[in-house]
Amino acid sequence: MGLLLAVSLESSDMWLQTIGLTLLFFVISTGFGLFILVLASPRLIEASGLSRLELLIFGFTIGAPGSGTFLQLLCLVQRDLKIDLAVLSLISLIGLFTTRSLWRVRRPDLREIAIWIAIVIPLATMTWWSSFGAFSSFPFTDIGADAHWMKIAQEFSDTGVLNPYAGQTYSDLRAAVAGLLSGTLGLDLLQFHWAYRYLSILCLGLFFYAAANRLFLDSGRKWFFVLFAVSTNTLGILTNGSLAIASSFVFLAMLVGVAPIAASGQTLLPSTIVPAATALAAVVIAFLLNNNSLLLAVLPAVLLTLNAVGRSSSRGGGTAASLLITSAWPIALIFVHRSAYLFVAIVIASWLFYVAVLSAASRPQPRLLKSLWVAGLLLPSICVLGLLYIAAARAGYAPKVSANSLFSHLTRFLLGRGLNEGDEIMLGTGPEVAAIEISRAIGPAFPILIGGLYLWWCAKNRPARLIQQVAIPGQSAAILRLLWSWIAACTFSLAVLSGFPFLYRILFVVLGLFTVATTELFCQFIWDPAPAPVGRLSRVSFFALALITALTIGVYAFSWWPDLPYSTYQTILRPMQIGLLAVAAVCAGLTFSNRRRTQIVGAAVVISLSVAIDRSAVANLFRVYSYGRPPVGATFISHYSASELATDRWLHENLPKSIVITDPVTLAMARAVAGVPGLYLFSNLDTVYPPLADNIREAISAIVRPESDSLRTVPRACAIIAPMMDRLNVEARAQMGAASLTEGMLKAVRPGVQLPVVPILPDSGVGKEMAAPRIREETLKRAGETAAARAVQAEAINSAMAALQTPDGTWNLVAIINPRTMQWLHLGPGGRLSYFPVDRPLDPELLERFGRGDFPLLYSDGQNAVLLIRCTQPTAY
Repeated sequence: MGLLLAVSLESSDMWLQTIGLTLLFFVISTGFGLFILVLASPRLIEASGLSRLELLIFGFTIGAPGSGTFLQLLCLVQRDLKIDLAVLSLISLIGLFTTRSLWRVRRPDLREIAIWIAIVIPLATMTWWSSFGAFSSFPFTDIGADAHWMKIAQEFSDTGVLNPYAGQTYSDLRAAVAGLLSGTLGLDLLQFHWAYRYLSILCLGLFFYAAANRLFLDSGRKWFFVLFAVSTNTLGILTNGSLAIASSFVFLAMLVGVAPIAASGQTLLPSTIVPAATALAAVVIAFLLNNNSLLLAVLPAVLLTLNAVGRSSSRGGGTAASLLITSAWPIALIFVHRSAYLFVAIVIASWLFYVAVLSAASRPQPRLLKSLWVAGLLLPSICVLGLLYIAAARAGYAPKVSANSLFSHLTRFLLGRGLNEGDEIMLGTGPEVAAIEISRAIGPAFPILIGGLYLWWCAKNRPARLIQQVAIPGQSAAILRLLWSWIAACTFSLAVLSGFPFLYRILFVVLGLFTVATTELFCQFIWDPAPAPVGRLSRVSFFALALITALTIGVYAFSWWPDLPYSTYQTILRPMQIGLLAVAAVCAGLTFSNRRRTQIVGAAVVISLSVAIDRSAVANLFRVYSYGRPPVGATFISHYSASELATDRWLHENLPKSIVITDPVTLAMARAVAGVPGLYLFSNLDTVYPPLADNIREAISAIVRPESDSLRTVPRACAIIAPMMDRLNVEARAQMGAASLTEGMLKAVRPGVQLPVVPILPDSGVGKEMAAPRIREETLKRAGETAAARAVQAEAINSAMAALQTPDGTWNLVAIINPRTMQWLHLGPGGRLSYFPVDRPLDPELLERFGRGDFPLLYSDGQNAVLLIRCTQPTAY
């Protein structure tokens, strides 16, 4: 009993340490961003109109990825992690201290904080559980999309070098600081992954509150927006992409907050066109620089320039303050993630539309208001018809639409490449992908509920009545905000359905705009009328409750049958859905209360929970699309087993200087846990360039299926591996100290027009970083015919394997073999491995062969085997 208590206390201490260090991660990142922002001077920041929370969000947007680029620069000077932590902490403290008067909490804020905690904490727990907690069992969970940043963090923790070639097109916001805390204060990266997810959802709750403060003036609308947004939030974690889109929404809310000033001007040029042009100019600068390090350097340059302009004159100070947001924020967004090219364009278009609506409302015109009223009815109908057509085309009842040729012109300009079948960018292209993403994000309950309320609103507010309503100062802002948000959201939804590459990533902004419309519809029907319309409240609440109950039992319940592919996912989440239905039923009963505030809160909770239950259930059904059918007995989602985790930890402790060859899923886990490089690179867990995959399969086959003549086993395997070692990926060479870190930091993040998917020719020089020329069996046979040929082959192999000799010591080439690796060897063209691990032992005969084979068996637990690949021993030839 005492031992169990001691273990429990130790586990609690570990989690408390993890939560504390994860909070420190957010503090350090935000402080670093504030340090950069303060270069514009606190006076200019205050004059810009940034609220305290917006300042912190802006600081985190800059500091989270910026600290990674800064630590890369620091690696060029020294590699002591303790010095890195001291320098970064000092900079963050300076940033926090210098801006303390701009962000510190004041006594009047305590009430707002208490309300925010009461709303967000339970809803964040609900979101965390429905998106992550219910499908995880520590330490096993889904880290497929997170294996990349974990590898960078572990490598940094072990070596003190932040690999610039591993950052791809952005500096991951988690890798640098998490790796630094892991290497100095013992942060466990797997535990950090869990704590970070929950704190991410809380952080998004702050983003929603900051947007609500700008979008709504009255307290009721503000808190209803926070309730609707947090309860129906579809983002479960802050990645570079989700931070960029969430920060873009706050940026849009800020612009909307100053839009009345722009709309009231005599001319749109100084108040509207100039800020929009500044933001687009920032996008052009980022596009031309084409480098993360240079882009981060531009931010201090812009802020110092605005500081100088602001000090030159009082009028210049006003101009500099107004340009601070519209110039620095777009640069920061693109620095976070390159998809922000789309986000900034969406934000600017939404803001200009809002200014146009306000400007027109100041001089009400029947034709314009009628056009907005008609557009609000037609656009959602077009979206529904588009979804139906895509579904019909998918089922074969209608011809499929391919717009690749049209999109190629745009992607060639924006991304530097056109669209080809087989190109990785095609993973995010096409109307079918867009339809899946938008259906998963919105679900059926939301369109039915909100669409019905909007039709009801349109029936009560015909164009002739709208002209009278807009003329009333207290009602015009609410009506125009509803028309703007609804039409903009529907327009962007239609754009997403076009299937433009990765345009579905703007769905967070689309859902944010729909949430603005939901808030306005709710308030105009329920909050604004006095006395409280009890009958209306109860009707709306019980309709929402009946709808979600019917969907849960009548639609989603069919997946409860155990023989369906998604029944396991539904079984995991079913208790939560039933519990939320019970809470919604209780809240529906509150609408019969005698207190108006209780009635309204009850109705708001019923609507928000109805949408939340629906979206979680829809996302649950789409888990099959993401992970496939779970194996029998699976109770959580994980792509690795206890054996794989133990093997990777053994590799990290005993052979940290290793290059791994294995199947891509096993390799991803080895990279994440052990921090070691792989012999080849790939994007997703199973997205490997086909010729490269063929090479790897041939090499592994040569290792696990030796020739009858044992003297030819090693030459055959090494002859396949040697060309890949000769063209070892630059990320691995940088980790081995064989590639320039400075050149890595200055590399272009956007490639040229050359597509990466091209035929690999031995002498063309094309794709050398991606794959080696395919070694044909006939070539191997000819090479082994004579002693002279074998000598030439041995010399070539020894020359290629010389890459393992570095000034810091000799590296090892190891193969990890497990049952999943053996399955991968037999995959046909287009075949995919199961996302879930193959939790069974290796063939005993295979293990016995490894024990007496030509490649030394370094480690085995019966399920995973680690073999040392030696290709420089003279006796092998």
